[in-house]
Amino acid sequence: MKIKKMHFIRFELLVMLAVMRNNKNAYGISIREDIGKFANMPTVGALYTTLNRLVKKGMLSKQTRQPTPTRGGRAKTYFALTKKGQRITQASLEIIAKASKKVRKNEP
Repeated sequence: MKIKKMHFIRFELLVMLAVMRNNKNAYGISIREDIGKFANMPTVGALYTTLNRLVKKGMLSKQTRQPTPTRGGRAKTYFALTKKGQRITQASLEIIAKASKKVRKNEP
């Protein structure tokens, strides 16, 4: 798949991959901790700004679930990749894989 415009920044891709890895349990803290395994731990503000931007772009959907007593009656918001988000993330990974192969082979 060829992407006509590359609108993904590195951090957005890290967020999308963390959402994919966390599957149905992708919420703010789990996403943040997942990213922290591979890169610098993002601030909460940077993470939620990016999550909301990806929702607006149609890459992620979000769902607020019922409040729980263990969270002091606060609800958690969960994130999932949309079909568009899955397509773009997969295409981005393919582009990175192709580009990195050429670097490893020292090709132009």
